[in-house]
Order: sequence, then C-alpha cells, then structure tokens
Amino acid sequence: MKVGILTLPLVDNFGGILQAAALYRVLSVMGHHPVLLKKKFWRPASQRLVGSVLRKVPGHDLGKVRSMAKARDRHIPFLDAMMPNQAGPVYSRDDLERAARRLGLDAVVVGSDQVWRPDYIEDIDTASFFLDLPGDIRKISYAASFGKSEWTAPHRLGEVRRLLAGFDAVSLRESSGVDLCREVLGRRVCTQTLDPTLLVDARFYDEIIGPGEDRAPYVLNYALDPSAGAKAVLSGDFDGPAQGLDVRTLTLDDGADTMDVPSWLRAFRDAAFVVTDSFHGTVFSILFQKPFVCFGNQSRGMDRFTSLLSLLGLEDRLVLEAAALAGLEAEIDYGAVLSRLAEHRAASAAFLEGALAPVPVDA
Repeated sequence: MKVGILTLPLVDNFGGILQAAALYRVLSVMGHHPVLLKKKFWRPASQRLVGSVLRKVPGHDLGKVRSMAKARDRHIPFLDAMMPNQAGPVYSRDDLERAARRLGLDAVVVGSDQVWRPDYIEDIDTASFFLDLPGDIRKISYAASFGKSEWTAPHRLGEVRRLLAGFDAVSLRESSGVDLCREVLGRRVCTQTLDPTLLVDARFYDEIIGPGEDRAPYVLNYALDPSAGAKAVLSGDFDGPAQGLDVRTLTLDDGADTMDVPSWLRAFRDAAFVVTDSFHGTVFSILFQKPFVCFGNQSRGMDRFTSLLSLLGLEDRLVLEAAALAGLEAEIDYGAVLSRLAEHRAASAAFLEGALAPVPVDA
C-alpha cells in the first residue's frame, strides 16, 4: 500500500522526529510505500508570506522566526535521508485530501506523539489530525496520544466523535487514551500500542549514530524542567550508579538546540546513567538499557510515563520527589524488561499489519 504518515510538525523535537522515522522504517520493512506528509500548523496566507520574508532578512529574530527556521533546517538532511518520500506542506484538511489524491494514497496513518492533544492543535487543525478524508482512503491511528487522561476541548467533542467513528483502525499510546476513546469519544473498538520508537530495537538507532563512542563515563542530565529530585541525584546526594561521575547536561536551552539527531542519540547510548523528565528520554534510556531515573513532569503530562513504565515493569523508576529516590540503587533487570518489550512490540506490529492488510473482496 501507499501509506501517508501524518504527525505533528517536525521542527526540533528529537523524539517527534525519531518516532516518525521509526514508523517510516517499519512500514517499509512490512512492504508498504510510506510517504511523510509534512504537516504545518494552519496560518493565514498573509502570515505565511511575512514569515517567509522574515526568515530571509539578516540581523534580526522577530518572533523567533529565523531561529526556528534555523532549528528546522538543521534536521532537513536527516529527515530526507530517513524518509525520502515526502509531500507537502499540508496546512489544512483540504491540503491533506489533495495530497492523498495526488499521491494515490491507499491509507493515512496519524500518529504517534501527542497528535490528539487539544492544546497542541488548534480548532482548524482538528479535521486534519482526525483524518476528515473520503471513505475510500483507509484511516488509521497508530499510538496516537491525547497527552492527558481527560478530554479538554468540549466544543470539539461532537466533531471528534464523528470523525473517530469513521476510522478503520484506532490505537492509542497510553492506556488512559484507550479509556478516553471508549468512555468519552464513543470509539469502543481501539487498543494500546507502543510508541513507534519502540517498534524497532537499538540496532536501528546504532545505524543512525554511526561508528565511534563518546567520552569517558558520564551521567546524562536531560531534564526539560529541572526538579529538586534531579538536582539531588546530580549533586551526589543519591547513593547509586550516578555517584562520582561527571555530569553532562543536555537541555533545550543548553546543547540540544544546536545538536543533530545522531549526536542527541549518542548522548543517551554512551551515558553510564540517565536523569530525565522526558518521555522519549525515558524511551531511549530503556532501548539502550541504561540505569535511569525518570522524574515525573506534571505540566507536560504524566500518563505517557506511567503507561509505558507499567507496561515494562519499571514503575519504580518514576519519581515525583527527591524523598522517593531510596531503592533506585538496584540494577534494572533488563532481561525481564526486554522480554516484556518484545511481547508488546509483536502485538503492536500485528495491529499495524492487520490495519493495513488487504481487504477481502466478496466473490
């Protein structure tokens, strides 16, 4: 099948970029022909024109237009290499249908990441992310995320319920998303699947990173919103594998904004211990089998952490306050974790294969 992939706009979100690349690879291995549909949030044509001018005028950064364009452009070589089939830009629902028709798409897969989080998408983008497309195009969500356990846009409820009813297959990234679909949005037939980054193993990411290793053993600090607990670990007030090691800090304000994707991945792969409050920081700590501690980030949404860690038997690695650090000195049994991961990976791949299986034609 020719399959379009629709996700949040890929700017400088490393996790967002990698989940799209992983899904593209999985679909390719399954024998399909994926196309990344380059979604852009809708803006009036006049505003787009002003933005295109501002990004070209040197000596200023009004509205951070130039810096955001620079961040986005830094990842273009990676995106082109990992996902060579691309189409867009897709600003609106009409753009989406035109692209699907022009490309002859058999299906569109929306996901993963927080593509269904109301405060991440504007009202006008609802029709795009909930695939308001003609019935002859198969509509699938793979590991879509609401970000929270409740529906926070009551004025969109009717539209979303109607559009979800037209999906051919629905899967959510979090168990709370499954409950939300069934109990609030009227979609009873749905299931939970892994984030696409977990559909492939570490060899896929080693291929991206390339040869070579990083510097001497270090603690990787990737905390988007530093907490007292993270500071306790990094200052040495935690009797565990992080003690006595140099700290390498990587935040969106100090390092990650100038890194490329392979370098970002290498920072996780070559760390001796990881301190993070990032969902995909947690994912790559697990994939690279690192001892880690994840500090719950209430403002960014807790469900994605609790859902993933409970699936893999790692609930004890999630900490809400410094006082809960006791007991994290124990090693992680990655044999058991990888066994659980393999089981969920197989089930998730089976969902995707089934959603894209040829539909029998009655004789």
